[in-house]
Amino acid sequence: MYNLKVLKPIQIDDLVRCGKKYDGGYVLSQSQILRTKVLLSFGINADYSFEYDFSKKNPNVEIYAYDHSTPEALSVGLLPKIPRKWIKQLVNPRIFIYKTYLRIREYLWRKKHPFNDFFDKSKRKYFFDKFVGTKDNGQFASIDTVFKNINCSVAENDVFAKIDIEAAEYDIIPLFKPYLHLINGFVFEFHQLGEVSGEKFNKILPLLFEQFYIAHVHANNLSGFIEGTKLPLCLEITFIKKNLVENPDKPYTYPRGLDFPDFPYLPEMKLEWLE
Repeated sequence: MYNLKVLKPIQIDDLVRCGKKYDGGYVLSQSQILRTKVLLSFGINADYSFEYDFSKKNPNVEIYAYDHSTPEALSVGLLPKIPRKWIKQLVNPRIFIYKTYLRIREYLWRKKHPFNDFFDKSKRKYFFDKFVGTKDNGQFASIDTVFKNINCSVAENDVFAKIDIEAAEYDIIPLFKPYLHLINGFVFEFHQLGEVSGEKFNKILPLLFEQFYIAHVHANNLSGFIEGTKLPLCLEITFIKKNLVENPDKPYTYPRGLDFPDFPYLPEMKLEWLE
């Protein structure tokens, strides 16, 4: 069902980490960061450490972030009222402890970096209280609208996109096609690979591979593997535009010191096909 060989990255020598250790941080090329004029970010919730760090590495970047769940998430204090969906997860203590840990960690980070101090139109950092979907519809903004909302002119390879939208990524990726010439790279968190999304994942990869190489792969260590395979249920993948890579045939070595387990109290998931 899955061809793991196509998921092996090429060698990129200037990889860096953007965002906090553990969940919320991603690995990409430093050259991608420095050449990016516009960062599109779909999926914030209460963790904007990736966007914060990206802007520190490239102070001139304009940021356009989208997430309808963020206002509610930001209103939650250190000891939140437990939502009903969390109560259902009490039967799985690992998930409950993980989500509680994330909530507290994000709260403490936000105390140091207030949301409204960072997302400020006067600083060219824009936040939209909408999800990104296949069309404009109430709580959703389409990909066309996302690009129309960009206030500056963008040319080839000026845009980088971070997408972590809980399995909705499969539906919106094909809608990027008219804009792929503008994009120097993506980082995706691909969800639910063992369910219906597995078929969608296989279908969207050829579209991405037309113009992009894989620069980095990392597993969310809370997900586990798809039964009978060596593919995680949740996979973080960074893509880089092919015309930005001088030597794609250079021997690959897995980078050390950049990845951290999404949940720090469980071991990393070993991706044998990368070794």
